[in-house]
Amino acid sequence: MPHEHQSTYGKNASDITEDVARVERNISMQEKEKALVRKIDLFLLPTIWLMYLLSYIDRTNIGNAKIAGMQDDLRLSSGQYSISLIVFFISYVIFEVPSK
Repeated sequence: MPHEHQSTYGKNASDITEDVARVERNISMQEKEKALVRKIDLFLLPTIWLMYLLSYIDRTNIGNAKIAGMQDDLRLSSGQYSISLIVFFISYVIFEVPSK
């Protein structure tokens, strides 16, 4: 009975063929995973960037609103305006963390 050709690692040709097929499937899965990650990144990153930009604009607008006369329009004293800012920023910090 003829013996199959043994490689230096003690595997026959069919075992090596199975190993090569397994490696090719693994590479294919890695390529699919990279494509999926890229697709998710292309969707999420612009969305997250836009949300961050809007939150930055929101934080800077409160100072601009005071300069534009919001305090006078709402008839707030300096202390009342400060308290409203404290309430705004505390709630902003609390709700900003879960959104990240």
